[in-house]
Amino acid sequence: MRRHTTRRPGQEVEAQVRGTDKEAVAIAFAEACAQAVDRAKHPHKFGDIPDRL
Repeated sequence: MRRHTTRRPGQEVEAQVRGTDKEAVAIAFAEACAQAVDRAKHPHKFGDIPDRL
């Protein structure tokens, strides 16, 4: 099972999940979505923007 989020140009954050077990994919997708929300709210935590400009 693999999951991750990626910041696209602009403010869009994409969540991706790969796997075959339906329950595991559902759990991983929920976790990836939560990370995407956190990443959108706190981009500095993920290195998406510098701490200081």
